[in-house]
Amino acid sequence: MGEYKEGYREFKGKEEFPSNVFYTTVALFIWLGIIHFLVLLVLFTVFFLPLTKSLIVFGMLFFFMFVPIDHHSKWGRSLSRYICKHACSYFPVTLHGADINAFQSDHSYSTHSFSFPPSFFLLINTIHNLDN
Repeated sequence: MGEYKEGYREFKGKEEFPSNVFYTTVALFIWLGIIHFLVLLVLFTVFFLPLTKSLIVFGMLFFFMFVPIDHHSKWGRSLSRYICKHACSYFPVTLHGADINAFQSDHSYSTHSFSFPPSFFLLINTIHNLDN
């Protein structure tokens, strides 16, 4: 490809966060399975439950949208680290840093600084929003 500058570095998801197939599958099931479960729950509620029970289900879903969440929960942080660590090895993401020394570790960078295909939007934002 050509010569790279001194600060060039390539980050690959599989090399940075190695994982086996079982842990990766469990992490993806926890992360993406909940989304699919909620879609199936809403479809089941709309098509198969009577109106009174549908209102109860939608009321509970609406209630759980606004329940206060403890952002400092040890269990929640460990679960999110587990998912992010093992889900990274599933997606073939490679970040090419042309001048890695130009990035400051105490500065937050927008996702507009990086280029990625739209299919990685959920993965990149999940990892980007992970609080180390």
